[in-house]
Amino acid sequence: MTPSDAKRYHRAVEVAWGRLKGRPGLLSPREFGIVEGWRQRGIPEGLVLEVLEERRRTGAQPRSLAYVTRSIDEAWTAVAAGRAAAPEPRAPTPGGAPESAWTAGLERSDLSPALRTLLARLLASLREGADATALDVELDETLPRLAPPELVDVAERETAAALAPFRARMSAAELARTRLRARADRLRAALGIPRLG
Repeated sequence: MTPSDAKRYHRAVEVAWGRLKGRPGLLSPREFGIVEGWRQRGIPEGLVLEVLEERRRTGAQPRSLAYVTRSIDEAWTAVAAGRAAAPEPRAPTPGGAPESAWTAGLERSDLSPALRTLLARLLASLREGADATALDVELDETLPRLAPPELVDVAERETAAALAPFRARMSAAELARTRLRARADRLRAALGIPRLG
């Protein structure tokens, strides 16, 4: 996210917060910290605005943005749960559980030769010091083309169903990113290929 994106995020929340309070105003330093925490956690701006608008419609008038934090956290938990099952445990260093699972995946008979080749190449890159996050992204982007079509279909249907209630709460770009990540998480879980980093 660029500095201008961060500024836009803060400004949008500030405007919605002023509308909820019934008067324009600036975020206090404490409130700015709360909003920045939401942004850094990846909570979509649209979700925050939806919660604030819901509070305004119901007539709630919290004295501080801190009183809304629980509602934001609950909404984000629901959205994140819709992305996929609980995240896989991650190992920050090579040789950990995710790398071992990838190595074991190379020996599975139900993986396509193309997927085995990709895993072998990514593992070799990891052992040569490549960034684990970049390797995860490459696998996420490639997995739908290499996974068994029936798994991809199931992952697509489950992801669409899980995210359906949140379409109005996210921008099209946020929804697309969340959908791609959720589909990848579901495919990874089905194939036993956890995230590296």
